Amino acid sequence: MERISDRPFSGIAAASPSLWFPKFLEYMQAHDLHSAAVYLSLGNREEKTRNPVMAAVGDRMRAAYALLQEKNVSCTLEWNSGGHFQQPDCRTAKAFAWVLEHLFY
Repeated sequence: MERISDRPFSGIAAASPSLWFPKFLEYMQAHDLHSAAVYLSLGNREEKTRNPVMAAVGDRMRAAYALLQEKNVSCTLEWNSGGHFQQPDCRTAKAFAWVLEHLFY
């Protein structure tokens, strides 16, 4: 059995990550993830923008989540109320709590 400490990153707490960066999903597909648990969250208004690059963040988040599931990574995707700057402290705390809970299962 692999120990958590054998991985470069024990967990990833991604609260509103910038998945809209060009070719980020392609990078995820081409490389192994070196983490035992991944928490993804996004505000439900973040993809509702006129900027077409930024508007893709919701679709890319869903695609990243599906990819993590395909790779059998312990992960979750949570949609929060509001935009990117709504309650960042609470959203980040929830992300860290989820990761810690899922590292020691």
